[in-house]
Amino acid sequence: MGAYLLTYGVSQLFYGPISDRVGRRPVILVGMSIFMLATLVAVTTPV
Repeated sequence: MGAYLLTYGVSQLFYGPISDRVGRRPVILVGMSIFMLATLVAVTTPV
């Protein structure tokens, strides 16, 4: 849990300025797309 929160906090240093330049919606959509693709890869990998 601590690693997740640390990563979440540090990533704001990068996503904040990007969000200010291009807007929140594109940043959120890109992040959700990456999450969905990674989830699909994780689901389809053999155990």
